[in-house]
Amino acid sequence: MHRDLPAGLADRLAAVARDHGVTPGTLFETAWGLVLMAMTGRDDVVFGASVSGRHPDVDGVESMVGLLFNTVPVRVRAAPADPLTAVLRRVQAEQSELFDHTFVALADVQRATGLGTLFDTLFVFQNFPGMRPTGASARPATCGSSAGRSATPPTTR
Repeated sequence: MHRDLPAGLADRLAAVARDHGVTPGTLFETAWGLVLMAMTGRDDVVFGASVSGRHPDVDGVESMVGLLFNTVPVRVRAAPADPLTAVLRRVQAEQSELFDHTFVALADVQRATGLGTLFDTLFVFQNFPGMRPTGASARPATCGSSAGRSATPPTTR
């Protein structure tokens, strides 16, 4: 599933993230985790997220051509009584702790954990601050997921 954000919504969500002291990516990843929790009845979920960049610990990175990206596991935990701000900050803190390891191949992470398949959904958050990708609409951010079954829209209480 792929969804462009309606005009103005990206700015409003960026303001919500800023007000809670987290990045827009953290806001969306946490939201996806909460959707998965509602769908599965669990309070601890893991899904994949795409990351990109040129980590200096990758040998020869300075001479590589093209986009470097990877898929990393994202864990979201939330008890029913947990305030949303606490969940957002926990997700951001945990992802920040793992930042220096985002270049490690997913197969290596799976092998190191001994758990095999770590997740069955992938979340992709594209954010192009201050620029738009070629051929893109006027919406600055999109998000999407790939899962083995269709998701129903989340509801708020």
